[in-house]
Amino acid sequence: MKKFIDDFGGFSIIFFIGGAIILAVGFIVISLRQSSTNLDLQEFEAETRNTIIQRTEGDTRAPIKMIEFSDFQCPYCKLFHDALMPQIRKEFIDTKIASMEFYPMTFLGVDSVNAAKAVICAQDQDHFWPYHDLLFYIQSPDKNNGTYSNNNLFELVDYINNEIGSFDKALFKICYESNDVSNYVSQLQKQAADLGIQSTPTLVINNIAVTGVQDINVYKEIVTKILSEEK
Repeated sequence: MKKFIDDFGGFSIIFFIGGAIILAVGFIVISLRQSSTNLDLQEFEAETRNTIIQRTEGDTRAPIKMIEFSDFQCPYCKLFHDALMPQIRKEFIDTKIASMEFYPMTFLGVDSVNAAKAVICAQDQDHFWPYHDLLFYIQSPDKNNGTYSNNNLFELVDYINNEIGSFDKALFKICYESNDVSNYVSQLQKQAADLGIQSTPTLVINNIAVTGVQDINVYKEIVTKILSEEK
């Protein structure tokens, strides 16, 4: 199906402690914006990505490999997506310094599990990224309230099929209801636990893990240090 995280070379994960640095008060409002569960998607705009390979943005040959561990119900994960990810894309991905791979986590409950299964099934039909963006767009500040119910997840399939590109709902349903995707999502959680990932968002940059939403300069310093050590 999809590859798992095979091996990180036995590196030790270094956590940056001290909590998330909020980029701006306005971003909190954005991150906690409640989209109604009737899925008003009129203002939705998918992110522009220059290079994508399944769940990875950017050139996989880039010297820096980033891995984002994220829960679609997590408000700080939405803040990361809305406010920080465009900066990371501009600084590292579009410049071919880094690639970024996304791993959906399920720390926050049943709706997180549903969203993770759905986005993996969207990947099967090459719609991972628009589906990923839609899941964050409709995020509610209330957890496990049905925002990621089966009906809503299937409505996102219809939206993509109508507005973005061909998306076979029948094939999506088969995938979504299969034991294979459930087992795969469970294995992703085990992989994350084995690596010491305990919260979202966590961004692993080669052998360094940064928790929360930090200022872009934190990530720049890490990348600069890694690149200097490789010379």
